[in-house]
Amino acid sequence: MQPLKVTFTMAAPVAVGPHLVHLDGLLGYAVVEQEYDNAEGGDELTQSSLDAAVGKLPLEQEAHPNSPDWRVWKASYLIPDSQSPETRSHLFQTQSVNEPLLVGLFDSGAVLNRKAVIDTARGLLKSSTWTVTTELYRRFTAYCVGDADEIRHLLTNYIDAIGPRRRGGHGRIERIRPPGSAYWDERPAIEVEPYAPAADLWKLRNMPWPLDGYAPIQGRAELPYYKKTLDVVYRPGDDLLWS
Repeated sequence: MQPLKVTFTMAAPVAVGPHLVHLDGLLGYAVVEQEYDNAEGGDELTQSSLDAAVGKLPLEQEAHPNSPDWRVWKASYLIPDSQSPETRSHLFQTQSVNEPLLVGLFDSGAVLNRKAVIDTARGLLKSSTWTVTTELYRRFTAYCVGDADEIRHLLTNYIDAIGPRRRGGHGRIERIRPPGSAYWDERPAIEVEPYAPAADLWKLRNMPWPLDGYAPIQGRAELPYYKKTLDVVYRPGDDLLWS
């Protein structure tokens, strides 16, 4: 295990989420995907087996000085390269439903409609509009203490986008192809390199206990970060994130 800097080079704007992304969250997702890849055809993965895999991330942990069982992964946020990015709002619309045409298809029996209703709020006939705000960054940087080879393997094989709305193309990481290689050898532009200051910079994350310059917020300091149960955690001030 060694201090590392991880750099993500972006190819598309990132959809704005409520919180910064944690590097250990990305690695947790990658580990679960790897477990599915490695599962043999007849094997069935259980939640307990997946939880056990996520509990063995290639990262060191920090224990609270007065409570050794209180731990946090040594992995920071993915910190964007700008505090004031170019921001855009996009309006999206799903299909526009042609109700008279559908009624005719239902009446003729050409389309089966067991509920005898046109439901535009959900399902195949959903028709809605919504906005997505995106921010344009060139790079994200994260810091951690861990196994460089394993972190590089997990990120470059299982992570190709960052943030919400990834299926819509948002947050896509740039892809690179080694000289002379075929197109299928492309990998996300994620660089993992030794970086001595990361031995302290990994603390630029939600911490479960207070530190100088950190403010209490409602959030999470442990996996899974998508869980809706929030705790009081401590976030570094902007002067620390972009110092």
